[in-house]
Parts: sequence; C-alpha cells; structure tokens
Amino acid sequence: MTGFVELENFIGIHKNTESDEPYKKCELRNRTQLRYGTDTAYLLATANLYAMATFLSDRLGREYRYSEKDTVHRNLRISSKYYEASFNELYASYDTDRVRLRAGNQIYGWGTADVYNPTSYFNPFDMREYFFKDEDEQRLGVPSVSAMFFIGDFTLETVLMPVHVPMALAPSGNFWAIESKLGRQPVILEEGAALDAKPENMGAGARFAGSLMGVDVSLSAYHGPYKEPLLVPDGTRILPNKPLALAVKQQYHVLTMIGTDVSFKMDKFVLQAEAAYSPDKTGMVMQDTDDIRRIAFPFETRKSPYVSYSAGFNYFIPLGRLIEGHEGDTVFTAEWHQSLYLDRELADPLFTKIVSCRLEDSYFGGRLKVSLTAMFDTAKSGYLLWPQLTWDFQNGLSFSVTYAAIEHTGASAGRINENESAFYYLRDNDMVTWRVRYAYK
Repeated sequence: MTGFVELENFIGIHKNTESDEPYKKCELRNRTQLRYGTDTAYLLATANLYAMATFLSDRLGREYRYSEKDTVHRNLRISSKYYEASFNELYASYDTDRVRLRAGNQIYGWGTADVYNPTSYFNPFDMREYFFKDEDEQRLGVPSVSAMFFIGDFTLETVLMPVHVPMALAPSGNFWAIESKLGRQPVILEEGAALDAKPENMGAGARFAGSLMGVDVSLSAYHGPYKEPLLVPDGTRILPNKPLALAVKQQYHVLTMIGTDVSFKMDKFVLQAEAAYSPDKTGMVMQDTDDIRRIAFPFETRKSPYVSYSAGFNYFIPLGRLIEGHEGDTVFTAEWHQSLYLDRELADPLFTKIVSCRLEDSYFGGRLKVSLTAMFDTAKSGYLLWPQLTWDFQNGLSFSVTYAAIEHTGASAGRINENESAFYYLRDNDMVTWRVRYAYK
C-alpha cells in the first residue's frame, strides 16, 4: 500500500473576476494504491478521495464543484457538489512470461508525446481544471478488458471497452467553466451524456510495439467513441439580468483511427513523435455568430478526414559544466501539436497549433525542485505561463507553490471556437496555488 494525503488551494488573483471571494478551491485529497496477490495474479486499486473544505467554512472553495448533482459514473467515479471518489485503476491482472490479462478500470499509456497523445484513444481527459491537475489525475479510467502478448522484443496489446465514458468538464458557473464573458454573449455548456451501451458504441483497439535498432516504434488502430466531445451550439437560453445566452451541447461520435509513434535517443536528446488519422471524424460547420438571432440551430455537423500529430524532444542539459557542484537533473522539453480537419469548412479543434515547453531542474540534493511550463496557441494568440517551486523535506512531506498567468491577446472575432483560443475562456483565471502533501508507504 502506498499513497499520500494533500491539501491544495487555488487563489484567484485576476482583477476581472466577478466574485470578490479569492478562494477558488480548498481541497483535501487522499490517494491510496493497494496491490494484493502474487507476482502472477493480483488485484490493483487506486482510489482518490476528494473533499472541498466547505465544512470548515463556506468561503473555502464554494465556487468549485465536482458535479451539479449526485452521480455514479460508468467507471465508478462517484461525484457530488463538494465530494468525489474515483477509481481510475481497479482491475484484476494475470501475468505470465508470454501474456498479461487484465479486466476492470484501466489507464492505457499509448503514445510517446509528453503533452498531447493522438494515439491515446481510450482514456478521456478530466478537464475540470484543464492543465492544472496532477499527471495521475488527468486521464479517467475506463472499464475494459485487455490482453498483452509478449513476442520477443515486441508486444501486441488488444483492448475491448464495452461502454463509453465521457470527458469530465466543469459545469456552468464553476470557476473553470467554459464561458464567454465581458461583452460577449454568455455561453452555457450543457452536461454531456455517455453514448448508449450498445454494441455499435463499444471501443476496440490494438497496438503493436517494439524496438528496432534502438528506435521504439508502434502501430495502432482503434474503432469506437472519440474521447473528446464535439461542442455544438444548440440554441439560446434566457438568463436573469443577462444577455441572451448560447447553449452548447457536448456530442460524442464513433470513428475509426489508425496511428503510429516513434521515439529514439540521440546524444543528450530524446526525440519523439506520434500521429493519428481518421477517415470519418465528425466536425462542426461554422456559422457567423455576429447576430445570434440569425443563427440556424443546432449547428450542422458532418464527417471529414482528420489528422492529429505531435512532435517534440527532451534535452538533458549538462548544467554541471556551467555551475560547479550542480547535482540536479536539468531537462528541457518542447512539443508541437496540431489537429485539423481536411474539410476546411469545419471548425478547428479547440486545442490545435499549440507549442508546449517546460524547463525542470533541482538543487540542494533534490530537495528544491524548480519548473517553468509555457503553452502558446500560435494560431489564436493565447498563452499560459506556469512557474512552480517544490521543497521536498525527504521524509514524505513536501510543499509546493505555483503561479499561473493566462492570457488571450488576440481580438475576439465573433465566431465560436474558430478565432478564439482556448485560453480566451480562461483569461480571468490567473491564480496562485499552494499545496502541502505527505506521502506514506
């Protein structure tokens, strides 16, 4: 058994926030991983228990909600307004020298890219905090059955996902909700429903991976629901004392994808790339929304060929040559990601033409960890800057503080999702985060 307990706080500092309450999140979290059995057959469970600290004061995190109503999801994620329990890994495993069989909630680490993985087909994102969740929280486990076959230096993994699990997005009114503010019509993002549990909505895929002359490479294929929803304007809603609001529905569609990824080391660089192609991904036809009264709802959707790819590198900087006695690992990571429909009348995906980079270092025997993360929307003029400092007391206790600056520098052009960066919807969410964690074994 391993795990940790944690207290995490988000403090909003942007001058344009509608609320005077600075505490956007004050959360207690307990993560426990249990493994029971033998080397051959065992059960593994990773449980995350969350509680908003509103029981201490109604000022602490009242603008943050896990869900609008009490809900038990298909992957056993149990949500309410201020409490949640999730089990992203909860499976039985049988391992031998030739095969590994698993059944239950699983997370599949397909792909080689550091940020965006076009060939990671199965696990939807938990986007209720966008980029600010820990890496172990970013993907939701899916109920599935998998078999991995070991063939020399290669592996063949096959996966069957019998039911669809939708992405988690912040509900309307939440601090993290996708909304248009300050002069534009409000946007209401309505909750998305999972596809019906029918054979045609199952997900199935396979990945053949191995190493050839020092190059890690894989080929993969998938048919089933796409892990991200299509955000389609569906109509208008009347809100008290506000302009006419635009209601946006989350739609999920089935598609077919094929993909490949590659990774190899060259001196102090690790180069990696992956790409996926779909002949039948559903997209949304754009309309001019300058006059909301002339829009035809819902927006038209249709299928199109679709390409998504990421390429980047990790560079291990020999900082010890410049700073005498420097012992830490200094790593610079950079990645380019683009997704596009070949039918150019369809709206671009929300995240495309994104440059991501991160510089990481450590000092004082690994006690002080420093990182600077930056993301740039090169097409729609938005960016995120995210420095972080962590002090590890090396007795299980650690303390972290971060600052997030989110900007949308381009002019909003009156078209939903086409000329607005994803950062446009988060431009008032500048914040300071502090966290204290105690890890146990």
